[in-house]
Amino acid sequence: MRYYMKTFDYSSEERQLAYPLHYWLRQQGSEYVERIYDSIKNEIDNKHEFFNREDEHGFTPMHVFSGFNAHNPKNIVNGEYLYKQGADLNAQDKEGNTPLHTWAYNYDKATRGSEDVPIKIVAEIKWSAVKSSMPFLGWMIVNGADINIHNHDNTTALELIMQVIPKDIKIDEKTMKEAYNNWKETGKVKELQYKNTNEKGCCIMM
Repeated sequence: MRYYMKTFDYSSEERQLAYPLHYWLRQQGSEYVERIYDSIKNEIDNKHEFFNREDEHGFTPMHVFSGFNAHNPKNIVNGEYLYKQGADLNAQDKEGNTPLHTWAYNYDKATRGSEDVPIKIVAEIKWSAVKSSMPFLGWMIVNGADINIHNHDNTTALELIMQVIPKDIKIDEKTMKEAYNNWKETGKVKELQYKNTNEKGCCIMM
């Protein structure tokens, strides 16, 4: 990483997809974000722009973080770092999608068709990916992410999330916040609640 950072012109427009925060969040993981900034902060004239810069699709570092690092609650500390440095939790890309929209799109892309695979551990990916991402989604909302912002298709992040996750999972702002608070207090990922279409008010714990 050290060689890459010394030779990379962060202000270059030549290849925005290789912009440092986007690149490392997408390829190497969020644990590098603080080290990247510390490596080149003396060359940065506009800190807010650095942590909110849009790539060719309009994705900011927070969009990339949401799409590629949300599945592991341990990464929330790196999301907090981005947020404290000024990253906008409600930034919208060229399609009007916020980071919460991006989570839903990437989740759908990564898990599409997995439930049809005749191998149990693969078939359960759609459920386990939601479960492990719930603390991050709750963290976003607790810190001001607006789950009701519409994209250019007039779809809110909450609507999109509900469209792509398994239909029997119970999810709303309250359950996401509860998942984050539970993880913050216990360090454990809370079990998902499932809708029960046969008995009102009942749920099944996974």
